[in-house]
Amino acid sequence: MSRQVVIGLEVHVQVASKSKLFCPCSTDYIGALPNTHVCPVCLGLPGALPVPNRAAVEAAVLTSFGLGCRVAGRTRFHRKNYFYPDLPKAYQISQFDLPIGRDGEMELPAEAGGRRIRIERLHLEEDAGKLVHGASDGRLAGSDFSLVDYNRGGVPLMEIVSQPDLTTPQEAREYVVRLRQLVRYLGVSDGDMENGSLRADANVSLSHPDGSLGTKVEIKNLNSLRSLERALEYEILRQGRILDEGGAVVQETRHWDDGEGVTRSSREKEAAHDYRYFPDPDLPPLVVEDRRIEEIRLSLPELPWEKRRRFEQDWGLSPEDAAVLAERREVAEFFEACVARGGAPKSASLWVRMDLLRLSREEGVPLTSLPVLPDDVVALGELTESKELSATAAKAVLDRMVRDRCSLEEARKRTGIGGRLAGEALSALIRQVLEGQQEVLEEIRSGKDKKGAKLKFLQGLVMRAARGQADPQEVGTLLQDLVRGA
Repeated sequence: MSRQVVIGLEVHVQVASKSKLFCPCSTDYIGALPNTHVCPVCLGLPGALPVPNRAAVEAAVLTSFGLGCRVAGRTRFHRKNYFYPDLPKAYQISQFDLPIGRDGEMELPAEAGGRRIRIERLHLEEDAGKLVHGASDGRLAGSDFSLVDYNRGGVPLMEIVSQPDLTTPQEAREYVVRLRQLVRYLGVSDGDMENGSLRADANVSLSHPDGSLGTKVEIKNLNSLRSLERALEYEILRQGRILDEGGAVVQETRHWDDGEGVTRSSREKEAAHDYRYFPDPDLPPLVVEDRRIEEIRLSLPELPWEKRRRFEQDWGLSPEDAAVLAERREVAEFFEACVARGGAPKSASLWVRMDLLRLSREEGVPLTSLPVLPDDVVALGELTESKELSATAAKAVLDRMVRDRCSLEEARKRTGIGGRLAGEALSALIRQVLEGQQEVLEEIRSGKDKKGAKLKFLQGLVMRAARGQADPQEVGTLLQDLVRGA
């Protein structure tokens, strides 16, 4: 029986702020001793009053614009009441009926279908503390005790809630990938799922044969793209089996067990009234002036999918190449600087994608931390285009620049790579190589080198002897002439 899969996501994004949402405690809790980044405000002690973090509010406004949301200049904070060990106040300061952003959308990449996923809302709230479970593998299953660390409690979170427009686990994955790319581009979060800076809860149901929506199940503990996709695949199969057997899906919250690859029931799903939302009496309405909202809107950078489209349309790059260059803002801006300084777009694209990103990975630093400027990329492109340097020689120069952290000219001196080896000087070098390869020459002349492997072997020896300073095509042409005529 065919049923439509309906998926909605609630993505929690930690804001890259130095202090918590309502107190001055540091948000740099990774690796800190447990319960050392806390104060009376984030622990909810009597008499402590919260003060909103301006930077976090403005990050939420900027992200709302990035999602195409309508931004509210006047909002308010509510108390969301529930009892759980990681919530020291027994309530979470969140937003209920007046979120900062409403009615946005996120367009999936063309290769993932290109559909537009509606965004219901973006609101600010506090993060909870972190439970450390006693099982040997750190999982909840099998634990006989849990410890709680409140260092994370109160860290500013943006919760971005989609409409139930996603239809496959793969679409859900692509949606989160795009959302992570957006918050990184805007500089509002590092989007690091491994450290919990970006986490997703999924709501999934299967529609009835008449098209009406089925019972919704929420899945938590989705802290990686892989776990998101696997959890949704499992839950879709689980619900399908229940319905095929004539049963009814229970509305509940389920916990993803990554080790076992299953979802486990954790509690019945609450409705909004179960949380007894009411305006926080310690916080007045939050007002952001129209002038400031407009300043934030104007600061919105060109978004990655907009850059990708422009790279394709204006500079003729392939969709694949444009996607790589637009993936990270610092890479895209470095590439644009290369073109702005006179570099040919396709040449600059090749240097950035194939060489600078490789060196960035090898050195373990961002591309912008490499000792290479856009002017250097343009110069290397011109040297290879004019054939003053072969591509191999130019790459060797670039590698030396990075390894020794020196200038382009100094790298050429240290590698011993001068101008291009060509003409009679190259012919003389080829003859020198051939003198030591008489047996190979005889095989080629006798017609035994049917596939050209021996000739390619000789070409490799010549290129090595030329230290990359010769053009491979010219080497091949001269080598064939000399082999036949020697």
